[in-house]
Amino acid sequence: MQKSARRLMLVLATTGAALAMSMGPASADSDGLSETTQDAWNNWDEGACLVGEGAGQMVSGAWIGAPYSALDLLKGGERLSEPTQDAWKNWDEGAGKLGQGAGQMVSGAWIGVPYSILDFAKDATGAEVALPAGMTIEEWNALTPTQKEELGYTCGE
Repeated sequence: MQKSARRLMLVLATTGAALAMSMGPASADSDGLSETTQDAWNNWDEGACLVGEGAGQMVSGAWIGAPYSALDLLKGGERLSEPTQDAWKNWDEGAGKLGQGAGQMVSGAWIGVPYSILDFAKDATGAEVALPAGMTIEEWNALTPTQKEELGYTCGE
């Protein structure tokens, strides 16, 4: 059991570090970031907060709950004592926050990384997507290469 717990902690720590480093470009400066990148960044931050808060609740629930649950077991009662029940609920709530936070961190990175790379590339190259006046991206994508060339687009520019 301890070996599995250590492996799980190693995987979580490695994943957290990798995700944190992958969000680095987005967290460097908020100027010039797209709304999608900003939303992903905020989702990541909120998730990280929930992970920390949840882990703290789980530790405190176990810290208080373990001795009381041992005492309840020794007493042989049919019901858990109130402190044990409260610690159990606290632990469960913390586990829920930790899971939700981890999920938000993963989804924030999943969305944020590609968009932050696009934002960075746009800033680095000064590139802007310019469509002919009044044309939507859907209309542009529906055009054939010949029609695009007639509008002045040359592949590779």
